[in-house]
Amino acid sequence: MAALSSNHSGGGQDRRPTRHAAGRLKGGLTIGLSVATLMATAAPAGAASTWSVTAISPAPPYALRSEIAGISCPSPALCVAVTQNGEILTSTDPTSSGTWEAAHVDGNRSFDAVSCPSTKLCVAVDDHGSVATSTSPVAGAWVLAADGFVGTAISCPTTKLCVAGAGGSIYTSAAPAGGPSAWSGVAVDGPRYIASLSCPSKSLCVAGDDDGNVLDSVDPEAGEWSVTPVDGTDPVTAMSCLASSRCTGTDLNGDVLTSTAPTGGTSAWTVTQVDTSGGHAVALESMACPTKTLCVAGDVEGDVVTSAHPWATKPAWVVTDLGVAPIYSIACASATACAGGDAAGDVVASASPAGGSSAWVVTTGTDDTYPIDAMSCAKATLCAGVDWFGDVITSINPTGGAGAWTVRSIDVHSGEYYELTGVSCPASTLCVAVDALGEALTSTAPADAAQPWSTVGIAEGRTLTGISCPSKRLCVAVDGDGDIVTSTNPAAGSKAKWVMDDFVDPAGDIAAISCASPTMCVAVDYRGDVLTSSDPTGGASAWVVATGADTSALDSVSCPSTKLCVAADADGGVITSTDPTGGAGEWARTDVDGDNYLFTVSCAGAKACTAGDDEGDVVTSADPVGGSGAWTATNVDGNNWVLGLSCPTSTMCAGGDNAYDVLTSSSAAALRAAGNRA
Repeated sequence: MAALSSNHSGGGQDRRPTRHAAGRLKGGLTIGLSVATLMATAAPAGAASTWSVTAISPAPPYALRSEIAGISCPSPALCVAVTQNGEILTSTDPTSSGTWEAAHVDGNRSFDAVSCPSTKLCVAVDDHGSVATSTSPVAGAWVLAADGFVGTAISCPTTKLCVAGAGGSIYTSAAPAGGPSAWSGVAVDGPRYIASLSCPSKSLCVAGDDDGNVLDSVDPEAGEWSVTPVDGTDPVTAMSCLASSRCTGTDLNGDVLTSTAPTGGTSAWTVTQVDTSGGHAVALESMACPTKTLCVAGDVEGDVVTSAHPWATKPAWVVTDLGVAPIYSIACASATACAGGDAAGDVVASASPAGGSSAWVVTTGTDDTYPIDAMSCAKATLCAGVDWFGDVITSINPTGGAGAWTVRSIDVHSGEYYELTGVSCPASTLCVAVDALGEALTSTAPADAAQPWSTVGIAEGRTLTGISCPSKRLCVAVDGDGDIVTSTNPAAGSKAKWVMDDFVDPAGDIAAISCASPTMCVAVDYRGDVLTSSDPTGGASAWVVATGADTSALDSVSCPSTKLCVAADADGGVITSTDPTGGAGEWARTDVDGDNYLFTVSCAGAKACTAGDDEGDVVTSADPVGGSGAWTATNVDGNNWVLGLSCPTSTMCAGGDNAYDVLTSSSAAALRAAGNRA
């Protein structure tokens, strides 16, 4: 695999490599993937040598990979895949092992789908309202534009027409590389979301939604769509249609949906269960039909399911186990060129898709990242981190290497793994984490691997982005919609009472929060605003929004006391205040790290602040309000992103990166030296 590198440009929100992926992840893995435990990596000499980087083996069943969410093959000599970590994978020889290359295009946002109507145009959509386009995908030349809709599916029948599904709306463009003004949308499916889409021509588009409906249009540019109930309430996970008006879809009940007249209403569709194992249905997640005599599907048990006569009255389907992770994407340029991607970052490809397992080539490790997104240390003898796949990583000896850390999956629902977005441990006997599903997960014995974590819904349907617990009797969480959620009894776990204050931040997009005490909390958002409260449980009116404290997106904030807060931004700057509740005028911005993206900051006190960026640097200061000369950047983690830091004392810091490593430092002298003594 080609070496990956950051690819950020510009300033403010446009270059934000957002850490928080789309709320619900697809079905959980059913195959355990073994991963060798990696040895700790030695840090560079000098100040960096006081930091150690330890690769942590993840909790089963995941490996150190990122899900390949979509794939498109416009010809046998080109396949393009997209991942949940903002990467685009290309191959000019997809059925040969070792031919895939990766380009980092979209920060660590999650791509959801890609469509290439020709080898000269590919269009991908992500979960943050951006569209990536390329007229030279093999060269890795991609342009990312904020087009304003969160795409879940896309199909481009020609280079002059692309159709995308976003929630219950359809967006179309005759010039998909033309930026936001080139796209227009229409609501067609109420509160449901469009999960799959196939447009074999300008005069036929067929989609499936999350409630078993099929949508069709003979004029998608005019916004005229019909909604037909076909599959009960099972989500229609994939759809593939030929220009001859033959369509095939899949669902989570192991069913295949077929029709030779997809605009003909409910009676024109046949639903047949074809994929079962041990008496239970196996969810199908992807489908591609390159010809009338071949359809290929992928399921959550790593199988390909094929048929040579998919539209026959009694079609025969064959299930072949490839021994890989769930196959979430399949594309076929022809009957002799199919490729797919799985949830572990592997690519599967075949020149004879119906030829059995020996006819498929598996290229493992095509994508290889697994981020630890947040870290909290109650003291030097307890640290807890959380990652994007529902794991908590804990240690009572944080600097003790890989063997000192325990990894557990705590956020799993019906076999599905959810992104944990924040964690706060006010004491060694309480840690509270939040997730992208609007839940709080609590443990009163976080270091005890035998004790389960309790779960309670506190912001249903919303992505919680951060949490801060200044004491065991107060936790304050924030979400991406500008809401504040508080609890005065968080240790009660599933019985805890949480109160939501809606739209405290009119701009929304609250990124992080830090509470120095129960009477002072400070939150920051991706528009550069600061929110403060001296009574965080006092309702929306108890919060003051100071707009324009920074001209860049703010991603993290740390308040070691009521007399100091430090926030980190997207353009290598920090904003500091010795009077945090005094309004925007009391915050001063200082460039400390070039134009790098500072993801995280943690201050153990007024003379010990540490930030982490998207180039593997830690940026430290013993005088955080002392200007740019008081901060020093030191590379400790190669080109990885330092995503989460927690420094409970001036002599110990722990953090996590996007490669599932834990970073630790226990040298007070090095922190003082690197930070330029006050």
